[in-house]
Amino acid sequence: MKFDELNTYDQASDGYAKVSRAYMAGIPRTVLKNLQVASGDHVLDLACGPGDLAIEAARRAGPSGLAIGVDIAPGMISNARETARQGAVKNVEFTLGSMDNIIYPPESFDAVACSLGIFFSRDMVKLLETAWRILKPGGRLGLATLGRNFAHPISGVFLDHLQMHDPAFDPVMPWREVETTRDLTLRLRSAGIEATPVFGHEDVVGELDDPREGWESLMSGGFRNFAMQLEEETLRKVKSDVNKWMTDHSIRHLVLGVNYTTLVK
Repeated sequence: MKFDELNTYDQASDGYAKVSRAYMAGIPRTVLKNLQVASGDHVLDLACGPGDLAIEAARRAGPSGLAIGVDIAPGMISNARETARQGAVKNVEFTLGSMDNIIYPPESFDAVACSLGIFFSRDMVKLLETAWRILKPGGRLGLATLGRNFAHPISGVFLDHLQMHDPAFDPVMPWREVETTRDLTLRLRSAGIEATPVFGHEDVVGELDDPREGWESLMSGGFRNFAMQLEEETLRKVKSDVNKWMTDHSIRHLVLGVNYTTLVK
């Protein structure tokens, strides 16, 4: 079954913003550090989510610079615009649309970022080609992708119990397409990008006040797509099973493996 990223992340937009700011805030900061955003830079943030990376990029770029965030989910764009308004950040723009349909002239940006979103592209190779083309010479491309640990251990528990209650369910997980540096390197080369990538890895740990908070965290991201496809009674059973397992095992943390990739044109 097709992964419905638009409705998944539109419905999850508030929860995603909450979780990302609770224990994933370091991810956009690391991407920006790798991109070395400086005063006067023009930065494009693809699949910008709640806008934290683009807003911080705008702050670093200063009044002479500009940051643009693009996301497919109206809820994400609404949150991003409100956060920028509250922070009085004026040199940032948020555009509702698909990262697969961006149209900018060649050499338009000093930096292009895509944090935890490239795997939702309909054609990752074409997207990489476009991102590389719109970078200025010396411009930087910064990516964050999910590694093998995605919301461990609750994600595996969720999938196990889901398929116990619905054995025919076949979860489509786009993030697994580039969960290793080899997977991503192959796509970079297919896009004609010969620059040497610099890789980094981080295991982000999110602390839970209550084991049952793990369910809320899981539903704030891609796993919500699977829950949306279940019948109400099946979802109720899966949620009950998962919460029981988390409580019985006193799980008070989640681990998110993140791989960083940076390239200079």
